[in-house]
Amino acid sequence: MPLLKLTDVPEHILDKPAGIKTGTTWQSEYNVAAWIRFDQSHSDLCKLYLVWVDELGEHRHCVDQCTTSSVSSLLSGIAKLKLVGQLRSMSVALATAQSTYHVDELYVQPVKKETKKPPAKRFFN
Repeated sequence: MPLLKLTDVPEHILDKPAGIKTGTTWQSEYNVAAWIRFDQSHSDLCKLYLVWVDELGEHRHCVDQCTTSSVSSLLSGIAKLKLVGQLRSMSVALATAQSTYHVDELYVQPVKKETKKPPAKRFFN
């Protein structure tokens, strides 16, 4: 099953924390989703990948997969990446035996980390 690039992720979407130096190991998470529409129903396996390049080269993470008899499928999930050095580029790819398909929607965003706030202080008279 060939891996077919759907699109490059724009530079402004990439998580690039300040102070990441050569050899620094760090983690980042991305919410990834795609609606894929096929010209005909099928029962083939279809996989959605997030592909990235860091200091060590190219890596890929299978975000979701499906086997469906439908002509349209939603593939989505959280990709937890382990990176070394700077995140240089990122793309979204699809692995499917189907020769014709359409990408109806595609979404990639870094997962926002919630900062823990101290509990609110209550003042009573």
